[in-house]
Amino acid sequence: MKLLQRWLENADSPQVILDLGCGKGSFDYRAACPAGTVVIGADSDFPSLQAAGSLLGVCSDGIALPFHQDSFDLIICHNSLEHFRDARAVVREIARILKPSGRLYVAVPDGRSFSDRLYRFLLTGGGHFQQFTFQSLVLLVEAETGLRLAAWQRLYSSFNYVDRRTFLPAPLGAHPGPLPRRMRWVGMLP
Repeated sequence: MKLLQRWLENADSPQVILDLGCGKGSFDYRAACPAGTVVIGADSDFPSLQAAGSLLGVCSDGIALPFHQDSFDLIICHNSLEHFRDARAVVREIARILKPSGRLYVAVPDGRSFSDRLYRFLLTGGGHFQQFTFQSLVLLVEAETGLRLAAWQRLYSSFNYVDRRTFLPAPLGAHPGPLPRRMRWVGMLP
């Protein structure tokens, strides 16, 4: 994330940035980007886009993005690439819309980690369709974009998805509520 922060802070001129799979937005772009930078968020979840006040929102999937070829100086996939069913097609689309001099930032959970496995178990997948390893991600991105790995950093995941303050507990009865029944025990945590 320090590399991304450096890219944003050291930009010589305003950039056009895509936050792909942005939800409510990955970062506080107003604080990090030079004046005049345009940040577009693309997500298939329309309510999240409505809540992303600092982004220009585009409701779209990642396979057929409504942008011209070579449109973006920077594309950010911050914990979103694992949510696409066809990650290879999404990375091909990224290659199409990224400028030849553009940069790509990708952060994904380690599909072999205990945290990711627990997340998938407790949240019955949690919307994760891909289970990347470091090597599989690098191979995919390099093969489909022609880009080469510039830097990497191991990010440590938290277990914030088991923090009972982040969701409403599932109600009793036949309907599982906002989370699967196996998450009910979280409501008993201090």
